[in-house]
Amino acid sequence: MRDDAQMQRLGLKVRLVVALLALQGGCVCLPNVDVSAAARAWGRSSHLYPAPVVLTEGDTLQQGSVDDQLISRGYKKTNAAAAPGEFDREKETLRIRAYQGYPGVSGVPSQPVRVTMGGRKVLEIRVATGSRVKSISLPGPPLAEMRGAPRETRAPLKYDEFPKHLVDAVISIEDRRFFEHGGVDYRGIFRAVSANAAAGGHAQGASTITQQLARNYFLSPEKTFSRKLKEMRYAWALEDRLSKKQILEHYLNEVYLGQQGPVAIAGMNQAAHAYFSKTPKELTLDEAALLAGLIQAPNGMAPDRHPERAQARRNTVLDQMKAQGKISTKDHAAARAAEMTLKPEDISVERRAPYFVDFVSEELSKKFEDERFYSRGFVVETTLDPRIQGIAEKELREGLERVQKRAKAPLQGAVLVLEPQTGRILALVGGRNYDDSQFNRAVSAERQPGSVFKPLVILGALQAKGTLLGPTSFIVDAPITYKVGGKNWAPVNNDKKFHGEVTLREVIEQSINVAAVKVAMDAGLPNVLKTLQLLGLTGNFQPVPSLALGAFEVTPLEVAGAYTTVASSGFLKPPYGIERVLTPEGRPVMMHQKSTQRPVTAGQAFMVRDMMRGNLVRGTGKSAKYPFIASGKTGTTSDNKDAWFVGFDADFLTVVWVGADRAQATGLTGASAALPIWSDIMKAVRDGVAPPEDSLPDAVARETVCAESFEKVAEKCPEKITEVFWRGKEPKRICHVHAGGVENVKDQLKSVPRRFESWVNDLLD
Repeated sequence: MRDDAQMQRLGLKVRLVVALLALQGGCVCLPNVDVSAAARAWGRSSHLYPAPVVLTEGDTLQQGSVDDQLISRGYKKTNAAAAPGEFDREKETLRIRAYQGYPGVSGVPSQPVRVTMGGRKVLEIRVATGSRVKSISLPGPPLAEMRGAPRETRAPLKYDEFPKHLVDAVISIEDRRFFEHGGVDYRGIFRAVSANAAAGGHAQGASTITQQLARNYFLSPEKTFSRKLKEMRYAWALEDRLSKKQILEHYLNEVYLGQQGPVAIAGMNQAAHAYFSKTPKELTLDEAALLAGLIQAPNGMAPDRHPERAQARRNTVLDQMKAQGKISTKDHAAARAAEMTLKPEDISVERRAPYFVDFVSEELSKKFEDERFYSRGFVVETTLDPRIQGIAEKELREGLERVQKRAKAPLQGAVLVLEPQTGRILALVGGRNYDDSQFNRAVSAERQPGSVFKPLVILGALQAKGTLLGPTSFIVDAPITYKVGGKNWAPVNNDKKFHGEVTLREVIEQSINVAAVKVAMDAGLPNVLKTLQLLGLTGNFQPVPSLALGAFEVTPLEVAGAYTTVASSGFLKPPYGIERVLTPEGRPVMMHQKSTQRPVTAGQAFMVRDMMRGNLVRGTGKSAKYPFIASGKTGTTSDNKDAWFVGFDADFLTVVWVGADRAQATGLTGASAALPIWSDIMKAVRDGVAPPEDSLPDAVARETVCAESFEKVAEKCPEKITEVFWRGKEPKRICHVHAGGVENVKDQLKSVPRRFESWVNDLLD
């Protein structure tokens, strides 16, 4: 009875699909398809472009000269600017001929433009006709070609040249009823709908191999219901025109299987070479299963970057092959036990920003159902600034070389440079050398952040305590023990000392562990945890005291994203690398959607970044001798496995991580390993141009006070400082320590904790 009921529901679904097709096209008629032409068109390369140089009259360049920015994007300095991609300069006037062939970009002049500079300021822009324009956009050549020139390893094979166990592996995991259905598997649709409903989300797909081929050849990669209906019609048309073996032959020759640098790995022939240096006929069963498993998410399961995921997926394929009777129990066990050993053959072209290209590839695979959209001639405009990327790569490499000789383990590192007001990724370096390791540490390395976490925890405390907590609030840095999981846990400071009463500012500047834990506990760990989650941190954090010391794992990308709230006016700007995706005709198919989330107030963000400024002047970051005003924080895990530095101004936010891949103790700290790299990057990026001043939010006031009492300055105060306070909470009284009038009770006050002094003073009044 259950089978009859299921078949009735299945029949209803079939009738619904037919009705929807009829609504769309008036009839269920098959489109006219030219498979050979589609296969040829499928080979069009898609390209990733860096962010263009945008010049606007009246703007002052915040980093690098116009010359440097153009050269970093591939422009050549000549004497005549005669060809696209060339420019010349005579004193303060530049003649620039922009690169062409970048569809959809407005403001790209086809004739030379004349730009008049006044130092770093753009004074005037005129096009060839003499007309004055407000702004121009100057794109560079592609950062990466996502298909690459055809190579011998990508030569298409005939169906019979693919080994049976490879064909069986693909069919078992992608379309088990391939030889039974007519292009659309209604049972598969019903099974997928049921599985997704049970899972409460997308757990299983329903596209057949024929539908996937139809989508690749004839349709856009956009995820829309109408496209899904068209996909079915084209699948029926393919089944009508081609035999099952011909469909499989096209599919196995074209299916997208990942990236090697900027080049797409297209088809099983190229994949066998790229991952194993073999022909398809030479693949073992476990290797064939691994390649078949990649089809679902080639970048997310890339065996060179995500070996655990790749192996788990391989085993799933083998399990399906055994369950469907395509391999024996013995062969199944042997293939499952086989060690996953890669022997890649270099099929790539010259790589530029390879870790960034990999990151963008993975992001695109999340946005589009069809990961092979790169082979449809699309244009991907990224956020990458090639000048800053080059600086980041150079300084990370040289910085690691400097400290490697005194490190206790082989070092790796990662760098992210963001525009904090938008979240645009300007540079991303995921390791020391891409050729040696493709693992993207900037995006995927989950490591404890140590004291880099403290300002974010204090931000959560400020949100919980409001104006009751500020830079001059006192915390007693003294021994304390907490009960955690039935055991005693006592935080200790890095210098193994206790410092008595310290201010909240000193907690950040000097990275005082015990006081930081007390601040978090006083604010309430659930409150702090809630703020961390609002900042985009998704780790498995627990409301325990060690949360304040960064005892849970995060990635450098997550740290950078969280700090955009501190570096801006409290707005969360999730890091992103794709500005937009355009068809070859210039039609946008994806645009970045700006985030308007504001987890914390402008005042709370300002308080934290103002306290972080002292870290680079008086605190753990002072050794950098950084020449500009910036906010920063070192981070070192208790066992010296991870060294961090995060620092920013209004224009640039840079995160640096240094450590060992095997999470070994390196003997290095954030100040000795990560800070110098950060400083060198920021100095080179700023190129002598100071950042803009940080204006006070309405909720914050700045006052000159006595450095000892934090009260209004008296004539005899020996040291004066400028401090920030919540507006309305500024000191009202003259310094009681140095102004006299209460000298007779000073000795008594010495025995009273400083945090109660203002209360005692009020009583004396």
